[in-house]
Amino acid sequence: RFMLPLPARHRRRCPTRSRSGARGFSLLELVIVLAILAVITAIAIQRVSFANDESRLGAAAAAFRDIEKAAQMYYVEFGELPADVGPGIMPPGFDSHVSASLFGSKPPMGTDWDWNPTWGSIQPNISMRCIPPPTAEWLAFDQRYDDGSLSTGKVRVSANGRQLHWGIDLPE
Repeated sequence: RFMLPLPARHRRRCPTRSRSGARGFSLLELVIVLAILAVITAIAIQRVSFANDESRLGAAAAAFRDIEKAAQMYYVEFGELPADVGPGIMPPGFDSHVSASLFGSKPPMGTDWDWNPTWGSIQPNISMRCIPPPTAEWLAFDQRYDDGSLSTGKVRVSANGRQLHWGIDLPE
């Protein structure tokens, strides 16, 4: 940057020069640098948060698929689906088809798993329960892995809005 030299009589009183004659940064320059760093930090945090959300959606889909495959193997082996024993409890005999650590762990977008061999007139399914429900996250999940509507398709939300269901396609 271009600067005009100061007359000799003003050099001693110039606040931007130290006694050794080295020039420091002005307050305005420091504020501009800090503002730029704040903007860069905000962008980085937003990107990390987005990546975290995407990984949670992917983890939920992978877990749903693993449990769906386990239910299909159980059905092929026994000719029926395991019984419903309640939220957070793995159905008897299901442990040979799905890891107890998967079923016993907290789902990526919920509080616990719930196996539903029947759910009204809808196919058998596995669901994640959550109170309060993360509706926006569930909708993003449905848009990515199903038809974009939480009331139709393979991915649905229960009438009370507290469970996200993943329909199980059974082999014929």
